[in-house]
Amino acid sequence: MMNFSLKTSFIPNKKKATFFKANYFFNINNDMLNHLERAQISPVPSLNEADYQAYNKIISAEGKWIGMSSELLPKSQSYSLKNKTLKLPGYTFEGWAKVRNRHNVLAPPQSQEQAQLYAGPTSVIHRTRVYNPSFLWKPQEKHHFEPIGQIYDFHAQWTPIKYPVRYSAKTIWNEPLEWDHPEGMRSIEQGYISPAKVKLPHYHFVGWQVEDAPLSKEQLIIPAGIGPVDIIAIFEQIS
Repeated sequence: MMNFSLKTSFIPNKKKATFFKANYFFNINNDMLNHLERAQISPVPSLNEADYQAYNKIISAEGKWIGMSSELLPKSQSYSLKNKTLKLPGYTFEGWAKVRNRHNVLAPPQSQEQAQLYAGPTSVIHRTRVYNPSFLWKPQEKHHFEPIGQIYDFHAQWTPIKYPVRYSAKTIWNEPLEWDHPEGMRSIEQGYISPAKVKLPHYHFVGWQVEDAPLSKEQLIIPAGIGPVDIIAIFEQIS
């Protein structure tokens, strides 16, 4: 797998009528970079190299691996995005936003910042802000396209995975108690502040137990992160 600079992406004039190139950008924006760094996770998604045979790495001016670029592909056939999937801890890969010839097609509004990441402040993307949800291609759904243009840029779209924050209760002797509280939610980008108010007849509240942390009676603040969290309310029976 070779490295490839986006600045050198071009198609010789004599081949423009019959060939095109496809670029697949990982599209990790600055906010995502910060969240991944805090979680000590690599910002480079994992991919199946067999799905990107004859593709080269796209390396940014800062020397970062930001995507994959195809060799020249013939326009005489249709292509599938079904096997062009990515994985990134803490995020769900939603599909690809298409930009043909590098202008004027974006994903839905919530993906605006991500799709603009590699476009540059003077691009048509920034000037027109054209949004069309039909151009967000999900691998499980509409994944075929007929190449017409010369260069197709596909921008990965990501959604933070929401993990449950679950509640339960038990005694200081590890006996389960009936006490219900609605689940909360956290993600790699957002923490959770517990609104729970603990009250149980005939029992005295001792504290909250969260994993290996010491018991605490303070309002719980669950930091942003990956994975579900179990909160246990610890009680002692009033004698």
